Amino acid sequence: MVGLLLATLYDPVFLSTVRSPLDLLWAAAVFALLMFRLPPWLIVFASAIAGLALTTFGLIA
Repeated sequence: MVGLLLATLYDPVFLSTVRSPLDLLWAAAVFALLMFRLPPWLIVFASAIAGLALTTFGLIA
């Protein structure tokens, strides 16, 4: 059952969002922040600001 759930998330979610090594690094960093028990709203806010900065400087499309 767990494998089926992982397969349903892997194909549409992971493959459509992680397109480069930078995306994978980003996802791993956010996951690590969740493991440090930081508030989820803080992680979402920091990710949005960092994503805006990366897009502004042309590092990601």
